[in-house]
Amino acid sequence: SSASENGTTSEGRSDPLLQKLHDFIAEITELREQQDELPKNMRASINTGIEKIIAACEKTVDSTWREAGKFLHHIDDKKHSPVKIQKTIDLFPEALLLKNGKGEVPIQRAVRCAQSVGFIKILAEGSIKSCTDTAMERGGLSLNVMSSYPRLNILQWLVNSYDDDDD
Repeated sequence: SSASENGTTSEGRSDPLLQKLHDFIAEITELREQQDELPKNMRASINTGIEKIIAACEKTVDSTWREAGKFLHHIDDKKHSPVKIQKTIDLFPEALLLKNGKGEVPIQRAVRCAQSVGFIKILAEGSIKSCTDTAMERGGLSLNVMSSYPRLNILQWLVNSYDDDDD
């Protein structure tokens, strides 16, 4: 039995929401396993209810990954730790592909923001590890920086933005 299956967090702390969810899933599972012995209208009611629960769960997961994408567009080294960013990417890798109003994915925005640029390595590694989208090849480092002229990709932008104090 995993930690979330018995109402505790991965750190072993009790979590009332996880416990309630665990109990609810056990109850639904029992209803589903026993439904063949119930009248047809009750079986239909159980199945309709389960379908509604699944749809609500899918909607929650969908909105949560979109929130993860918005978060990755606004990472700030003064507010967010690398651990939180990495955990967000691990749980919601598709968030690395969410485009903002300018058509940028998080790594494209991060390169233009001083408070986010330090997280480019984490964003690129997450993209390499989990994104199958061809636009994210090489961790997204070959994507164009939207505001650059001439057109530069992220890696070129980073190299050209380096200020060499030895000159």
